[in-house]
Amino acid sequence: GTIPIGSPYTSAQTIIYANIDDGNCTSPLVEINLNVINSPQANEASIAECDNGSGITIFDLTNLESTINDGTGNAVNWFEDDAGTIPITSPYTSGQTIIYANVDDGNCVSETVEINLNVINSPQANPTFAEECDDGNVTATFDLSLLESTVNGGSGNNVNWFEDMAITIPISSPYTSAQTTIYAIVDNGNCASSLVEIQLNVVNSPDAFPASVFECDNGTGIAIFNLTNSESTVNGGTANSVNWFEDINETIPITSPYTSNQTTIYANVGNGNCPSAVVEIQLNVVDSPDAFPASVFECDNG
Repeated sequence: GTIPIGSPYTSAQTIIYANIDDGNCTSPLVEINLNVINSPQANEASIAECDNGSGITIFDLTNLESTINDGTGNAVNWFEDDAGTIPITSPYTSGQTIIYANVDDGNCVSETVEINLNVINSPQANPTFAEECDDGNVTATFDLSLLESTVNGGSGNNVNWFEDMAITIPISSPYTSAQTTIYAIVDNGNCASSLVEIQLNVVNSPDAFPASVFECDNGTGIAIFNLTNSESTVNGGTANSVNWFEDINETIPITSPYTSNQTTIYANVGNGNCPSAVVEIQLNVVDSPDAFPASVFECDNG
């Protein structure tokens, strides 16, 4: 008992000694075992989450626990400050920043370590619209791939299409629909954009009306048909253009006048935006009457 010490006392694991003094007498010395318990280790970590469109995001800090506590299962405590005075919980909403953590094994607490929270920029998605002609059933077929460069801003990022705002019903291109709104997000492989609306507009197609045309046989079973005379019947008097075809698939266009035997040709009407459905045009060759040569005799009147 020749080297007195005070408290607090900093030391490695060791034995010190103590006695008790009641003011009159002093007790014998007794041993005091000072045991140094290993503190748990805390590891620095980082996490990256996608920007929600406003420069912030939601971080699930629990996903980092096994990294920080080295898989020991010890409790991880989170703080906004390195002094460990402002505790936070998971999930944690923030912009890009540094938070802090320590590990507690129930006996000791580790040193505080830095946790980097990184916000990854999400891709931009642009709303747009498409217009297609009514196919005759008040629906149209939309080639959504033609909209991709507009929706993704020409970035080449993938565009995903959905019927619903909850993005639970994916759709693909081509897409047949009545006039409606669908939805799209852009995905760059790391993050997805916010949802945008895509308006699909069905444009009314003009009406076309079937017609019959009659022309006289030229003597060989054929006739010359002036199709322009039937345009006001086929387009309903609208002044929309009329297009003529030999086949129902509209692959062999014809012009007026048109020389033919009795047959069926086809026509559609165009208004500058959409063509009508194809209609039949009956070309009828009317038999011409027969004429016979004759001789007429009359007497001279003198």
